[in-house]
Amino acid sequence: MPTYSCFTSPGKLTLAQKEEIARICTDIYHEEFGIARYLIEVIFFEVAKDDRYIAGKPAPPDLLWIRCDVREGRTPEMKARLFHRVQQGVARAANVPEEAIWFYLDDLPSWNIMEWGHIMPKFRPELVPHQDDPWFQELSASFKESLQKLA
Repeated sequence: MPTYSCFTSPGKLTLAQKEEIARICTDIYHEEFGIARYLIEVIFFEVAKDDRYIAGKPAPPDLLWIRCDVREGRTPEMKARLFHRVQQGVARAANVPEEAIWFYLDDLPSWNIMEWGHIMPKFRPELVPHQDDPWFQELSASFKESLQKLA
């Protein structure tokens, strides 16, 4: 957890820009909340011009919508730091104004999240940066090793 879903116009981002945005989103979330990198996912969706509207009119092609599903438990201040850092980094990588980034966080209770075959523990800010350790310790040795290779 988290899972970032990034919505753009078709062809808006190059492969290099997608890779940079995925790195930015992963790095910032890891730095802000201490979540292991193997728990951070970034997915890109290209949405046709005729399928994106604002005020009943086709949306401008430079807009990037980001929805990020996260475990609940972060303070408004923690979320604000994440919003601004991701907004700035993604705007720079996508070569668009910061105002073109629309970013939503969707808080989910931990019991509604299963990753790598295990239900996620409650977010515990007092354990940052290692709050996923109890979850990790329940995994088999071979699976721990495979996840550590992703980090």
